[in-house]
Amino acid sequence: MTPPPKIENKPQLFTPTPIPEAKAFRWDELLTPTQNALRDLIAWLSAACDTSPQARDTTSKARYTSPKDRYTSPKDHQDEHLSTSLLISGDRGTGKTTVLLSAAQALEDWQTFLYGSFQPEAVKPELDPLATLFQTIERRVIWLDPLDLEPLHADANLLATLLVRVRAALDLNETGSSAHGVASSSHSSILEESAEEAWGQLDRLVQDATLMWEAIKSTDDRTRADLQIKSSDTFTSFQRDFRKAMEEVSHTLSIPRFGSAGGRQVLLVLPIDNVDRSIEHLYNIVKLTRMVSSQRIWFVLAAGAHEFQLFMERSFQKELIISGQTGIGARGQEESIAIARRQAATTLRRALPPSYRIKLDTVKPDQAWWFPYKRGEKKSTDDQKPSLHELLGKLRLRAGRDSNSEQSPQGGKPQGATRGDHLEFFSALFDLRDRLDSKVARAYRESLKVQEEDAASGEMGMVETRKHGEPLPTQRGTLDEEDPVLSYAARLALSLPARTLQDLWHALYREWRRQEDDESAVGEGAISVATLMLRDAIDESDLPAWASEQLHNRIIRRNNRHKVLLDLTGQPVRNAKRTTLADVVEWPRWEEQGDGEHEPPDWTKDHSSSSVLRRQLRLRRVGDTILMLHDLESPERCVPLPPNVAGWFMLLHDVLMLLEEEEPRVVVETETETGMSSDLVVTLQEVWVERSIVEPLVQLEFPWTLPKWETYFDYMLFNLQWKAALFRAKKAFDFNGPPNLSFAESRFRLIQAAWIDNICSVAGPERGNWSWEKTVFADDTLASKGSLDVNPLEPYEQLVRRRVGDLYGEVQHKGSHYDRLWIGGRWLEDSLPLLVLPEFAPSPRLSRLLVWETGSENGSNWFALLKFWKRHFHLLTRSREFLVRDSATCSKTYKRLFNEGGRSPRSEFRKRKWLNQVSWDWFRTVDADRSMRKLDVLQLLSPKELRDLMPRPPDVRNQELAEEMEPP
Repeated sequence: MTPPPKIENKPQLFTPTPIPEAKAFRWDELLTPTQNALRDLIAWLSAACDTSPQARDTTSKARYTSPKDRYTSPKDHQDEHLSTSLLISGDRGTGKTTVLLSAAQALEDWQTFLYGSFQPEAVKPELDPLATLFQTIERRVIWLDPLDLEPLHADANLLATLLVRVRAALDLNETGSSAHGVASSSHSSILEESAEEAWGQLDRLVQDATLMWEAIKSTDDRTRADLQIKSSDTFTSFQRDFRKAMEEVSHTLSIPRFGSAGGRQVLLVLPIDNVDRSIEHLYNIVKLTRMVSSQRIWFVLAAGAHEFQLFMERSFQKELIISGQTGIGARGQEESIAIARRQAATTLRRALPPSYRIKLDTVKPDQAWWFPYKRGEKKSTDDQKPSLHELLGKLRLRAGRDSNSEQSPQGGKPQGATRGDHLEFFSALFDLRDRLDSKVARAYRESLKVQEEDAASGEMGMVETRKHGEPLPTQRGTLDEEDPVLSYAARLALSLPARTLQDLWHALYREWRRQEDDESAVGEGAISVATLMLRDAIDESDLPAWASEQLHNRIIRRNNRHKVLLDLTGQPVRNAKRTTLADVVEWPRWEEQGDGEHEPPDWTKDHSSSSVLRRQLRLRRVGDTILMLHDLESPERCVPLPPNVAGWFMLLHDVLMLLEEEEPRVVVETETETGMSSDLVVTLQEVWVERSIVEPLVQLEFPWTLPKWETYFDYMLFNLQWKAALFRAKKAFDFNGPPNLSFAESRFRLIQAAWIDNICSVAGPERGNWSWEKTVFADDTLASKGSLDVNPLEPYEQLVRRRVGDLYGEVQHKGSHYDRLWIGGRWLEDSLPLLVLPEFAPSPRLSRLLVWETGSENGSNWFALLKFWKRHFHLLTRSREFLVRDSATCSKTYKRLFNEGGRSPRSEFRKRKWLNQVSWDWFRTVDADRSMRKLDVLQLLSPKELRDLMPRPPDVRNQELAEEMEPP
C-alpha cells in the first residue's frame, strides 16, 4: 500500500479578524466583572417592578378599571420623588455596552442566555438565585431601543427621542409580537379606551416636547411672548400628563401579556450609552431624567464614573461663566469651582444616589491569565484558540539562550550570568513559578491567601491567633500548583478592562504569527506588544499633558535603526518607596551575665547606651511600588505613573534590557539602577550627640542594601522570596515577655543569614530557586511560637557562607565583564562586610556570620573574598563613613534644621560641622569594642584606625585645620 504523501507545513500569512466594538454574550461567556454588573442590574429591575405602585397596592381590596380611576386614585403615590435612573460606571472598555446588550438578550430569552445548550442536570446550582430573578421579571420588563449619545448632536431633543421610542414599543405591541418574539394571543385594539388614551396622550406629549425642550428663537416679540406663555403652561402640567401617559402605556402593553382584567403592569427601561460624550450630553440627560420622572419608566445610564462627575462639574461651571457669576481673580475662580462641585454632587446624589450606581471593575490579573477561558476550563479538541498565557509563552525574547551553554553568542570568552538567563519567553517576566522553589512558592501563595482573607474578614488579630499549619477558614485548601505566581509588574499590567484585555490577546496572537512566519522577528514581538500596551495605557490615563508628551516623545523613542528604545537620561522615572512596618526587633540595652543556675544573674548596662539610646531592626512590608515621573524641564514638578502605565513600563524596560545587542536599547547616563530596592529591612539607631551645636538627638536609619540589578525582574523576584521567608518565620518571631538578649540575637542572625542567602540565589546562575533544603526554613523549629534558638542557626550560617563562596567562585571564573554575576560580585566585595558592622548589626557578636568554621571543606573561594577585603579595607572604611554621613543627611533632624538654611557659606559650614560631630560621636561610641569583632579585617574598618595607618603630609593637615575654622 502506497503511503500518503507528506504535507509540508508552509508558513501562513497572518489574517486579521474584524472585532466588534461590543456585542451580547451568554452568561458563561461573560467575564466575572461583567457578570457581577449584570446580576446587579437584573436585581435592580426586579426591585423596580416590586416597588411600582401596582405591586405595592396588590393588597388593596379596591380594583380600578378605568384609566381615570387608575390615575386619580390616592394610591398612585404622587407625593413620592423616586429616582428612576441607574448608572453603570467603569473605566473605558470595562464592558458597559456589553452589559446593556447582554441584558437585552437576557430579557428576550433568559433560559437560553443563562443555560445555553446545557442539559438540565448539568446546570450549576449557583445560577439558581439569578434564575429566580429572571422568573420574577419575566415578561414584565420592556427593553426599549438603546439611545447612543455618541453620534447624537448635542442640541438633539432628547425628550422627543424618548417619546418616539415609547411610541415604537406601542407600535411593536400592536403588531402582535411579545417580549419573546412570538405572536401574542391577546391584542389591544386601537379603539379600546386604554389604547386610545395611550396613543393620544403620547401624540400630545411629542408635540409639547418640541415646545418645551428647544429654545425659542423667534425674532418677533409678540410671537416669542406667546410661545413663552404656551411653554410655561405646558411645563406646568407636563410632569402630571407624562406620568398619566406612562400609566396608560404600561397598562396597554400589559394587556397582551397579562390580559385586560387588571393585574401586573410592565416596566419600560431606556438604556442610554455614552452619557459622558460631552458636558452638553450629560447635562441634558440629567435634565431629562428629572423632567420625566415616572415609576413606569427607568433609565439605565452607561458612563465612566470619573468623567460623569467631572463633566457635571464642568456643566455647572459653564453656566456660571455664561451667567457672569464667576468671581474675580484666583480666589473668585476657586470659589466658582467649589460652587460647581457642590452643585454637581447635590444633583448627582438626587438623580443617582450612591446605591443606584453599579460599578464595573477591571479584570483581575489571575483571571486575565487564562483569557479567553476561565481557570480550569477545558478547551475542546476542535478549538485551537490559545489562551493569553499560552501566547505569552510562545513569544521569544532575543536574549533567550541555552542556560547550559557557557559560550557567548559570538564564540568568545565564557559568559557569566547574563541578563537573559532563564528568561527565554515573554511569559517568564509574568509568571515566576520557574524561578521559585516549590516550598517558597507555596509559602508565598499561603501568604497571599492569608492577606486576602484577613482583608475580607476585617479581623485585625486573625493572623496572630491562627496556628501554624492550620487550614484557612475558606481558601487554604484551594492552593493549586498550576496557578501562576505573577510578578508585581505583571499584576499591574494585567489589571485591564475587558476590551483592552481583548486587544492584548489579539496583539500577542498577531506577533506570534509573525514570529512563526519570519524568524528575524524573534524578540521584536514582545517589544512591539509592550510598547503598544504602554502607549495605549498612557493615552487612556489621567496623566497631565506634559507627562504624556514626555513619555511619548522623550522617553519612548526610536534609534537610528528605527527600533524602540527607552531614553532614561536625567533619571525621569524614579521609585517612590511605599512600605509599612511589619515587625520590630528591639536590641536590649541591658545584658544578662550568668546562667542563673550555677551563678546568680548579673545585669550590666551596655557601655554604649549613653550615646546610642535605641537600636531596632525594623522589618517592613512592601505596600506599593510607585514610579514617579519627573519633568526634566521643571524638576519640581512630578506625577505618579498610574498602575497600568507603571506595569507596562517595567515590562518594556526589562524586555529591552534583556537584549544582547551592541547598541543599548535602554539609554542611561551612569550605571543602571532601577531604584526598586525598597526599605524591606532597616536598622534604626537613636544617637545622642553630646557636642552638637543644635539638636542632640538624631535618628539614623540604615536600609539594608541590595545589588544594583539592571532589571525590575530581579528586584521583584527578591521581594517575592523575601515575603515568603518572613511568612514562614512569622511564628518564630513571636515572643511575649521582656526584651531578651538571646532571643533578639537569634532573630538578628536569622534575618542576616536569610537576607544574604536570598541575594545569592537571585544574583547567581540559577536566578532564583532559593532552596530551603537543609536550612532553618525547612525545620520544624519555625513552626511553634517563640521557639527560635541559637543552636540551629550555626549550620545555616555555615551553609550561607558556603553559598557566598560558591557565588564568588562563579564571579572569579565567569564574571570578568559587566553582567549579572559582576553586579553580584561587587555587592559581595563592597557591601557584605558592612552588613555585620554596628550600622546594621548592634553587637560585635553578630559578626560571627562571616567566620568560616574550622575544619570545613571547600573554603578557597570564601578565603579569596576575605583576601579581597583585607587588600581594600581602606575603601570599605570610606564606604562605611559615607554611609553614616548619608544616613545623617537623610535624618529628620537634618531636614528640620538645615533644609531652610539656604546655601550660604555659614550655612554650609554649620552643616559640615554638624555632620562631622555626628560621625565622630558615632564612630567613637560604636568602634570602642571593635576588638571584639570575630574577624580581623572587620577590626580595621574604622575611620580613626585609617588615620593612624595612613599619616597625612603636614600641608594637608594644615589645610584641614584651616577649613575647620569658622568663616568670617
